[in-house]
Amino acid sequence: MTTPFIAFCLSYLSLFLIYVILALALNLQWGQAGILNFGLVGFAALGAYITAICMIDPSTLPHVRVGLSLPFPVAFLIAIIVTGIIAWLVSSIVRLGLEELAIVTLAFAELIHFIISNEEWLTGGTVGIYISSLPNDKLRLLGYNIFFAVILLVAALLVYYFTRKLNFSQFGRILNAARQDEIKAKSLGIDTVSYRIKAFVIGSMIMAAGGSFYLYFAMRALPELYPVGLTFAVWIALLLGGSGNNMGVVLGTGIYMLMDILTRLYLKFPGHPEIAAGMKFVIIGLLLVIVMIRKPEGILGPKRSRYE
Repeated sequence: MTTPFIAFCLSYLSLFLIYVILALALNLQWGQAGILNFGLVGFAALGAYITAICMIDPSTLPHVRVGLSLPFPVAFLIAIIVTGIIAWLVSSIVRLGLEELAIVTLAFAELIHFIISNEEWLTGGTVGIYISSLPNDKLRLLGYNIFFAVILLVAALLVYYFTRKLNFSQFGRILNAARQDEIKAKSLGIDTVSYRIKAFVIGSMIMAAGGSFYLYFAMRALPELYPVGLTFAVWIALLLGGSGNNMGVVLGTGIYMLMDILTRLYLKFPGHPEIAAGMKFVIIGLLLVIVMIRKPEGILGPKRSRYE
């Protein structure tokens, strides 16, 4: 195998791990708490852009006026904390009425996309913000890809372990109870709204972490990297594998990524690349329909707390 091919495989592995982080965050919100979040891409974009703004030196980018020149770990933490505060404000607006929150999160994602596309002084607008990687200056292409893939693997394993422990904790059992029968949970004196707000905030912070890693993966923050379709790609991965099941999330993400790379490599319409792009979603959509007919709860299905 040639070095470029190995680097390509490692890049796809890194992208897969980023999607796993995003899907695990969505699984915490929907699979465990029953929260419909259609604004995933908005929180991921927040994580990426806040990290980028904290990292850059504005003197090096003439179109951006704000930058703190902080190292990535510090910028990463700031992005997660700020996103958590914003997620708390978003959830508090409607006190987590589930239908209302679904609409609000979708509108929130569109608002974030509008801001990052038009506020050039802050986000670079359509030009975006480009960052440099210190490890990339010291390592060759293959070495850097291995370095970054290992970091993402560790991060994905930590998120997997953290969300799994949450699911099997008292916090997770309460979320599962509220998801299955909210009226009964309230009759037992459980403040379901408070617990769902916590789940929404934690999930959104993990999404911001995924977006921050995506920034480092792409080495730039551009509005086109955070389309609405990213939200629904993660939703598809979640539904394929089985919501409420972390292993199902990983499986569903792997199936989605495999379908994506196979259609990119082998689905060709000479002279009409737009048809190939559209057919990719047709094929993935058909696969999802088949799975929903045969396995309505996903391939692996939900895996609730052992204490239920």
